[in-house]
Amino acid sequence: MEAAAYQQILALTGGPAFAVWEGRLALCTPQAGELGLKDGAPFAECFPGAELPGAGEPAVISSCRLAGQSWQLRAAAAEGTVLCFLCPEERFLPAANARTVAHTAGAIRTVLQDLTTSLNSLAELPAAAEQPFAGCAAEALRSVYRLRRTAAALEQFARLQGGSYVPRWGRLELTMAMNELGGQLRELLAATGLSLELRIPARPLEACLDWPLTASLLRELTANAAANAGDGRVTLELSAEGPDRVRFTLRNRPGAPLPEALFHRHAARRGEGFGGLGLGLSLVSAGAACQGGSFLISADAEGEVTALLSLPRYGGEAELCFESRRSLDPEENLIALSPILPARLYRLEDLL
Repeated sequence: MEAAAYQQILALTGGPAFAVWEGRLALCTPQAGELGLKDGAPFAECFPGAELPGAGEPAVISSCRLAGQSWQLRAAAAEGTVLCFLCPEERFLPAANARTVAHTAGAIRTVLQDLTTSLNSLAELPAAAEQPFAGCAAEALRSVYRLRRTAAALEQFARLQGGSYVPRWGRLELTMAMNELGGQLRELLAATGLSLELRIPARPLEACLDWPLTASLLRELTANAAANAGDGRVTLELSAEGPDRVRFTLRNRPGAPLPEALFHRHAARRGEGFGGLGLGLSLVSAGAACQGGSFLISADAEGEVTALLSLPRYGGEAELCFESRRSLDPEENLIALSPILPARLYRLEDLL
């Protein structure tokens, strides 16, 4: 095969790629040149310790560092040469499995301990202590809501990951639905001293998506952002991402940097669900993938964290989309935000 044909193959990757001829680099793509690789450079000097396959041998994969970044070098033998391709090396946390279950079980134990403490306090109160009784009852009821939250998340995650969840596609005016959901969340967060800024397009934005599932994902993201809002502010934004997609963006500024591994796990668009140490973000990833969407997290140089949920604007088959204009159950917000809301919002007489 001629050099021009090899050059075309390397260019098709759209990334850093090159050939190795008699121990030296050749046909480097422009992306490879940006990493400091040049035609004629000795392969052994550019990639110390890396091996190349001989004629008829299987491809070789090795790790290397270039331009301060970790890469995976994939080398495959061709006729008289070796074709090499560089891909960013991904450092992901283990998929959602035993670690996720263990983390969730720990969260359940914590809630049960709080619930037990509240019930013990109720048992020790004298019959005439009406005010302390109400406070302990509210603490106990909030613990029940937290358990309901964990149980619902586990069930939903299992259905999404197992493929048994059936999306409920529905046509709706998305700006109106977001105003309703965002208004309820803003009112509840205000009771904690947190502010939620809601940014909604001025013009109506219609869509066909699984709104009950999407709303649950937005509640989860809002709860996470609020729990890590070091400055007490959270921003929730709805926008159109071109004619065929919608974007939900959550922004907050944590008091301390979040674990780097969190971003590795949610730093690229993918079609499958993601794992993590906790259940919440894994649930959001699985819910996005179920609708043909994606979920990404990033942080800027100043520490602001952005969580981006991108979904197809018109999901599902057109004939399966029904008119959807059901009001959301406010209790779902009390369940979703139960880890951060004050106990006084769970007074028994107010919820009955």
